[in-house]
Amino acid sequence: MNIAIVGPRPSTSIQEMLSKVSSEAEIFSSLDDLSKAMKWGAVVDLVVLGLGEQATTLSEVEQAHETLGPGMPLLAVLMPGAVAEVRQSDHKEFFDFLVRPFSDEELVARIQLLYGRLIFGRIAEEKDDALEVGPYRFEASVFTIHFGDHEVHLQPKRFRLARLLFGRIGRTVSRREIYEAIWPRMTNSRVVDTAIAQLRSALELKGEHGFVLRSVHGTGYCLIDKTQLWKPPASDRIYAQPLISTSYAEAAR
Repeated sequence: MNIAIVGPRPSTSIQEMLSKVSSEAEIFSSLDDLSKAMKWGAVVDLVVLGLGEQATTLSEVEQAHETLGPGMPLLAVLMPGAVAEVRQSDHKEFFDFLVRPFSDEELVARIQLLYGRLIFGRIAEEKDDALEVGPYRFEASVFTIHFGDHEVHLQPKRFRLARLLFGRIGRTVSRREIYEAIWPRMTNSRVVDTAIAQLRSALELKGEHGFVLRSVHGTGYCLIDKTQLWKPPASDRIYAQPLISTSYAEAAR
């Protein structure tokens, strides 16, 4: 799960709690910075507003909804006095919220709930929507991937793993995220390594068709589009503050 936190850095205890439920989290000083990073290719599963010293306001939530689009999951931290205003808002269906004071455990539980909804939504999309990336065309109804003159039939879970990787091109997908999304009851198995090796071979992901599936030591896997290896101009750098592992901002420099 990739979390984007907009605003000041949260407390150390919150950072530690977030590290247990997210594969990557970054702090962005503004919605504009986050929006720019997403345009460059940053993958964000959940945006959290108001985790710093000051809670967010309804107007900031509405701005996030307009800036990031209606499909982006939002979690806003509000003061008690803002609840009545939220209930009367036309935007109340587009975000979830926590009211201060709250415990770290409550924050984690809410994030996990929202992430669970996101995963179920993605599963539904996999069943309904076709996906085309470069020469690869996914046919979800029969768990088949077409590329070039090839037609590869996969087991359902391997098909979902392939979709997950192709949906995160250029971004590291952690082993924990793969387990959560596809094998939620397995945590100490070689099943992921075996599935990755099979996909790399079956889909020829060694550069033959412009895509390379690489292992990221100690973290997970990354599918790289060799035709899109570019960096944004230095004048447009985003100075995010990473909480966990590598920062998208650092990779963009």
